[in-house]
Amino acid sequence: MNSTGDCSAGHCRSSATTNAMTGNQGKGWFSILDLLAGAVMVIVPRRLRWSSRSTRLLSLCGLILLGKRPLLRLVGLERHESIGRISEATIGTTLIGAQYLLSEEDSSVRGSIAALGGLLLLRALLRRK
Repeated sequence: MNSTGDCSAGHCRSSATTNAMTGNQGKGWFSILDLLAGAVMVIVPRRLRWSSRSTRLLSLCGLILLGKRPLLRLVGLERHESIGRISEATIGTTLIGAQYLLSEEDSSVRGSIAALGGLLLLRALLRRK
């Protein structure tokens, strides 16, 4: 398939076959998950009226997730998936460790923050190329 979208000489492949051959399957889902996770981390603590420390921590981590892809595009490193994995793993371990620094919070708030961090860390570790 050429740039105009027609098949030349009978060699026409579907986009699923092309994506499977080039290794591009599923990358759109990670972008959607980044946006969703970042938005949840920014909005939910305010809606649940958590303390200002917890809200600032999660908002900062959410904004880093939201701004990661545009920043990498700006710098020209959008193809380097390892940078995305490292940043997610760093945010995840930060949130897991933050439960020890937020001793004045309820245990449910600290557990929620640690669970978000664990999910981000797990997602970074399970991500393929």
